[in-house]
Formats: sequence, C-alpha cells, structure tokens
Amino acid sequence: MITRTFTPDQLETMGLPHDMVDAAYVAEHPEYTAEHPGAAIELHREYVESRRWESVNELIFRAPDDGKAYRVHYREPLTEMQDSDPWNSDQSVEAVEVEQYDRTVKAWRPAAEPTHEGPDPSHGGLTTHRGRREDCSGPDCGTDNNPQPVDLSDWADSLSADGLQPDDHTVQLGIDPGDGDRPRIRLHFAFHPDMTDDDRDHFVMQLSKIVMRNL
Repeated sequence: MITRTFTPDQLETMGLPHDMVDAAYVAEHPEYTAEHPGAAIELHREYVESRRWESVNELIFRAPDDGKAYRVHYREPLTEMQDSDPWNSDQSVEAVEVEQYDRTVKAWRPAAEPTHEGPDPSHGGLTTHRGRREDCSGPDCGTDNNPQPVDLSDWADSLSADGLQPDDHTVQLGIDPGDGDRPRIRLHFAFHPDMTDDDRDHFVMQLSKIVMRNL
C-alpha cells in the first residue's frame, strides 16, 4: 500500500474537505485547472460511520502536484452545536494512493414467480401457466394429471405415408368447467400441403358446426 503524508494546512490549501469541485465540473470547465493550479479535484465522497458527536466520511481526490488519486477520512459535526476538526486535530494526515477499478456488486431482488407451459382450454394450444406444474389446477397439469407420454410414432409414420402435414387446428368437446376446463375429446388435424390456410380454417369451422349440431 502506497501512502503519502499531508499536513492539514496542505489539505486546506488544496480545498479539502469541502472547498472543491468534482471531475464533472472540470470536464465542463477545462479552464478551471489552469486558473486554480493548486486545487485538488474531488473524485468520490461517501459517508462511512457516525460516532457520538461526529460523522466519519471518505474522500478521494486528485492531488494537483502529482496528478495521483488519494483517499483520506475526515470528520464533521453531527449538529450545529458541535465543534469538530476535520482532521481530528492531528498534525499530519496519512493518505492512501488509490486507483479506480471495476467490480461486480451482488444485490437482492424479488424472486421471479415460476411458470410452466400447459394447454390453453380455449384453443388447445400451449400457453404460459403461473406457478409450478405440480401445483397447477389447469388441464393436463398437476401431479395427478401427468399421464405417461403417448407413442405417436405410428401416427406420424401414417401421416407421412399419406403426404399429410400436422396442423395447429384443434376441436375440443365436452369441456367441463368443474374439472379445470379439461376437454373430454380433442381433435387434431393433418392437411395436404396444397391446402391453403383459409381453406383449413373454413374446413375446421364447418366441421365444428356439424359436430356440435349432432351431439
């Protein structure tokens, strides 16, 4: 650790602890340094602790003679009725030479609410459910509603052999609000690649009407 010793008079001549300007002011007024060659530049200031009658503060400044940054601690009274010497009446003040560096600071924030993907009763596709899957009361979610995955390889092979493509359209029947809006029947569709989106929409809509009229 590199240190430098100043006298209180030297610090006062440079403007410490309060008669100073900061680096932002100097950047906006570059003529300041030439007009005040003996003035220190404030780089950082923060409160450290409170004692019975006074507070202790940290001050980092750039010395005008060598251009280096130093850290000192000074005191100031906590009330107007108190009298406090910023340098604790010492005849000399030891300053530590410092340099700026980047550091990662860890902080605390509210925990994110867990979510999971599950079926949407309105269209049969996937949607985001709040909470954990095992606690979810939605259709096909929860610990009691997780059947073993169905082997669809034969179904996929037959679609491929027929030249059909699976589609997102679905028709759901027998939805029971008392059962978490779980459908009793869900129809999925596969269409020929030449069939347009409008034709697919029209077909599913007409089929839904026919099914509902005859149930």
